[in-house]
Amino acid sequence: MKHYDAREWGRECAKSFHKLAHKTKFEIDRLNRTLVQLIPPNSLVLDAGCGKAGIATLPNAGVWKVIGVDISPDLIKIATKNKSSPHHQFLIADITRLPFKNGSFNAVVFIAVLHHIPNVEVALKEAKRVLRSSGILFIQEPNKYSYQLFFLGKRAPFSSLVWGKLHDPNERPLDPKKILEILRKENLKSYYEGVNIIPLSLLSILPKKIAEILNNLDRRIMRVFASSIIGPANFRIVAKLEG
Repeated sequence: MKHYDAREWGRECAKSFHKLAHKTKFEIDRLNRTLVQLIPPNSLVLDAGCGKAGIATLPNAGVWKVIGVDISPDLIKIATKNKSSPHHQFLIADITRLPFKNGSFNAVVFIAVLHHIPNVEVALKEAKRVLRSSGILFIQEPNKYSYQLFFLGKRAPFSSLVWGKLHDPNERPLDPKKILEILRKENLKSYYEGVNIIPLSLLSILPKKIAEILNNLDRRIMRVFASSIIGPANFRIVAKLEG
C-alpha cells in the first residue's frame, strides 16, 4: 500500500466535513437504530476512528458514555465541539496502539474506518484486547463484493458526488470473509449482515420524497438478502467476546 500521512489526510477532511454533515441522514438513522438495539444503556463505548465525533452525534448516544479516538488532531478538535453530552470524551490515538488497559470497554465500534487501515488484523486484535467479557464489537465497512464495484470500479461515482476528493491512497473496500476469519481465530463469536444495496450517498443527493421511497425499498430488500455477501454496498459484522 502507498505511504501517506494520516494526520495530513485528517486535516484535509476537517476542512470539508462541515459541508458533508447534512449528507448522511439515512446512514445515521439506520446506524442509530442498530446500535441502540445492540449496546445496552450506560455502556462505556469506544468509537475507534471517530472522525468529527462519530457515534457521539447519534440521536440516542446520550444513553452511553462514548470515548472517541482518532489519529487526526484536527478531527478530534472538531469532535470535542460536536459532542452531544458532557459524558463523551475524545482523544488523539492510533487504533492499532490503543492507550487503554485490557478489558476497558463494554463495546468497541468501527464505522467506515478499517478500510483506511493497512493492517486490519492488528486493529481488530487491539479492539479485542480492550473489550470486557461479553463485550460487543461492531464493524461497518464498504463491501469488496458490492455490485457497484463489479460494474463501476473501485470507487463508485455516487460516493464521489458526496465525498469529492476525500479519499486516501490506502482506501479500499474490505472482504467481510477475511474479517470473519480473523475474528474466528480470535475466538470471537460473530455474524454478518448486509447493510444496503442502494448507495446511501445517492440517497443523500436526491429529492427528499424520492430518497425516502428508495430508502424504505432498500430496507425491505435487505431484510430478505441480509445474509448475502455478494451485492450489498456496505456490510456490518457484530462480534461478542464470550466470558
